[in-house]
Amino acid sequence: MVEINQSLEANPSQANQNQAQPLNQSPKGLFQIPDKFLQMLPLLPLALEALTGQKVPAVGSLAEIQTALQQLQISLQQVLTNQQQL
Repeated sequence: MVEINQSLEANPSQANQNQAQPLNQSPKGLFQIPDKFLQMLPLLPLALEALTGQKVPAVGSLAEIQTALQQLQISLQQVLTNQQQL
């Protein structure tokens, strides 16, 4: 025990490195998802569409933006048709 403490006192920067390494290497949850799988994850909807032949519904903020733009387009088309009638 004394030898370990003396080596830490002789080189304190090495002691900090030794303490930091186990913290970075330990997984934060029960398991860790491989990086290759995470890189392929954005392609999953396209793969599902290709395999099933069905369109995967859009979800999230981009889908909300797309819906709002479609509603705006419909409203503007109605305004144009009303102007043409006048």
